[in-house]
Amino acid sequence: MLPLPTVDAALPTIHRLLVRFDEALTRLGGRPSALELERPTFLVHEALSGQSREFHSHAHVLTLTEGTSPIETLAGIFHDVVYVQVDQGFPRMVSDILRPLLASVDGTGYRIGLGVLEDPATALVARIFGREPGDELTPLTGLNELASAFVAVKCLSPFLPPRHLAEIAAGIEATTPFRETAAFDRLAGRLRELGIPGLDANACEDAVRAAVRLANRDVENFAEADPARFLDNTWRLLPETNPALHMPNVYRNGEYRLALQRMEAFLSTLAAERVFHAFRGEPSPEVHARRIAQARRNISLAVRYLRAKLYTIALVEAFACATGGDAPIELFLGGIPDENNTNPVRAELFLERAPDSSADLDPVLLRLLEQGRASPSSFDLGASPYTAFLYRSFGERALMERLESTRPWIRGRVPARDWLATQACPPVAALARAIARVTMTRREALEKLADGMIPQVG
Repeated sequence: MLPLPTVDAALPTIHRLLVRFDEALTRLGGRPSALELERPTFLVHEALSGQSREFHSHAHVLTLTEGTSPIETLAGIFHDVVYVQVDQGFPRMVSDILRPLLASVDGTGYRIGLGVLEDPATALVARIFGREPGDELTPLTGLNELASAFVAVKCLSPFLPPRHLAEIAAGIEATTPFRETAAFDRLAGRLRELGIPGLDANACEDAVRAAVRLANRDVENFAEADPARFLDNTWRLLPETNPALHMPNVYRNGEYRLALQRMEAFLSTLAAERVFHAFRGEPSPEVHARRIAQARRNISLAVRYLRAKLYTIALVEAFACATGGDAPIELFLGGIPDENNTNPVRAELFLERAPDSSADLDPVLLRLLEQGRASPSSFDLGASPYTAFLYRSFGERALMERLESTRPWIRGRVPARDWLATQACPPVAALARAIARVTMTRREALEKLADGMIPQVG
């Protein structure tokens, strides 16, 4: 075991990963030297340090593997090493491992090469995943998990026997998200077919139970009792698939709107039954049912939250396009507080509090909009003051009906000014006036636009 520092201070991330590797391998009978521990640790540490990683990071892996069995620990450490849509390809430190195994296909996916058969460890992984040379994969069909498992066994095969490598690969395969539960019966069948000494039918079932336990921990935020914490994790995923959001002072209204659209489209079609899984007693029926029910509530609330915000940003984007063209969101709504400016000018400072429109207000959703998610994000405000204003002004049903009206404008079938004419009313005019106070270069045009949205008396 590694000698730990004796001072009363927190270990840096790389040291915590070293300790996790050391403890897990020691418990499995592996005996790497101190220097041999460095290679897999450095590889994982660097892979998870990608600039675009907000959620799939060191913190996620260390939380996921806290207090788990050694097999789950090693599978959890490696399961996000490859995330091609976030890292825009294979991380530099694993590319040499993966180049003989996976070949890029027209920029749309990767094809498994004959190289996987040249190493018993990677051939084992391919069989566990039910894959063979010539198969083509994308991130939606298990590419990231397969590539991560290849990296795991290449790093760990010097220290562990085939049985443990198979169990680790099965754990990584199980983290392929949002599948039907029958996938785990098929995984158990593929493990049995390997005929590895020590992996009889009972051991295979135990391995899949451990894999399901890891997979459920990987998505446990879907069962958060606090919706603000669930939305925290949802928001951390946005920059990973929308690179423009990594520049919070630069991204445009339309880029932010597109990020919300993508997340809403995904969550609105996600069944809670595909989030959490059960396999032959893991977890208990009561725990499984409770997780599914909470996931269903969180998904539903997140979709409504996103839709409310989509209407707001559609308005802001239309204001921009109607007065000169889209521009950075900071120009229209003001700055996001940071260490250099903790109190930037923002349009919300000029927005009056809306009277409650009716009883058609969900207090949970209203609290999320007004008080914000559980913690700040790197690219956005935690609270949604503009959406809260519109939500109070219209009520939920009317706001959602207005969202439906945005589709022709968003799809480019209707000019921004024509669509805004259909939205004319005092609350929308008030929002335009508040934004005009911040958008110095377009103040006159926005104020004129706002004037046209209020019915003239007499």
